Amino acid sequence: MFKRILYTLMILLALSSIGFASYRFFESKDNKQETYGYTMIEYEGAKQYVLSHGNSSTTFLFFCSHNNENCNYIEDTLYPDVNKRLDNKNMNTLIDYVNIEPLEDSLKTENLMADWSINNYPAFVSVSVIDDQLVINNSLVWNSESPINTNDILAWLQENGQYEGVINQQVLMP
Repeated sequence: MFKRILYTLMILLALSSIGFASYRFFESKDNKQETYGYTMIEYEGAKQYVLSHGNSSTTFLFFCSHNNENCNYIEDTLYPDVNKRLDNKNMNTLIDYVNIEPLEDSLKTENLMADWSINNYPAFVSVSVIDDQLVINNSLVWNSESPINTNDILAWLQENGQYEGVINQQVLMP
C-alpha cells in the first residue's frame, strides 16, 4: 500500500514538472518589458509621464514598437554594445521606452512630428520640463540610409551628459 502511494506521488510530481516546463517553454515571448527590465510608457501617457517629473527635470525617451525590426535591432544588438561602454549605467534604466504601437495600428505616426518633433522611429528624444512645459532638447532619429549605430547612441548620450567616455571613430574603407 505504501509503495502504491509513493508511486502515485512520484507520477504526479513528474506530470506537474512536465506541465510547468511546457508552460514556460510555450509562454508568450512578446513581453519585452519583463525581458529588458525598462519602463514602458504608452504613447498617450508619455507627455503626462514627462511632466510628472516636475520642473527642471530631463527625461530620455525611446520611441519604438516591438513590431518594428529596426527597434528590435537597437534593443537586441546595439543596447548590449552600448551597455558595455557605460560605467555603472544601463540603457534600460537611463531611457524610458515609449510604445508607439497604437500609432502604427491607427496609421497616425505623423503625430510623432507634431508631438515630439521627430519624423521617424525608432528615435531617442531628450525632453525637459521648464515652467510646466515640455521642451525638446535634441533627438536621435533612425534614418534608413544611415542607420543608428553604437557610436551614434554614445554620442547622443554624451551630448545629454550621460556618457563621459571616448567614442571610437569607425574608419570606412573606400
